[in-house]
This record gives sequence, C-alpha cells and structure tokens, in this order.
Amino acid sequence: MKKLLGFTLLIALIVVGVLIYDEYQKANEFSDIQPKATYKEYKIYDLVESRSLMCAEAVEILGVSEGYSYYLPCIKSGKIMFVSSQEKITLIVALNNKIITLEELYELKIVERQLGGF
Repeated sequence: MKKLLGFTLLIALIVVGVLIYDEYQKANEFSDIQPKATYKEYKIYDLVESRSLMCAEAVEILGVSEGYSYYLPCIKSGKIMFVSSQEKITLIVALNNKIITLEELYELKIVERQLGGF
C-alpha cells in the first residue's frame, strides 16, 4: 500500500512539474525576440523574420480593400503572431475576428499592398 501511495505521489509530482515547465515555456516563447509592432494590447511577432525561418516563395494574398490588394511576400501568415496577456493568435485569426484591418496591418508595416489586383 505504501509503495502504491509513493508511486502515485511520484507520478503526480512529475505531472505537476511537466505542467509548470510547459507554462514557463509558453510564457517565455517570445522573450528572446522583439515584436515587429504593437497594436492595442497585442505585440505582433513575425517569426519568419525574427527567427530566420524558411518561407515558401509565393505571394500570399490576404484580401482586397478600397482598390488595394494586401499581401505578404511569402507564405507566412501562420507565422505572424498576435500575443497579448490573454491569448496568442495568428494573423489570419486576428483578421477574421476583426481585431485588426488590412489597412492597419499595412500602416504597421506587417503586410504590403498593391493598387489593383494580382
């Protein structure tokens, strides 16, 4: 019985340790890089630029607004993160949830734009 109790406590301590370590990693995930921009309560990180990650060389069109096409020079919308104290979301989620507009992204130098379409 004592062995079972000791084994159970050991497993519980390991699980708690893993959970604490996981939370620590999440909290410090962006501590070694500077945000590309800040918008409202969000810090915006371009992981492709800041971590020198590979990026498929194809234009990623994000949308059209007021005669402009807004795009990224490579496929990286999933690697541009909006981070607040409450959440971590991708650029596409921020756009879909109307947290930010294409024009605001352009003004922050996160995306590029071109008059007309592609």
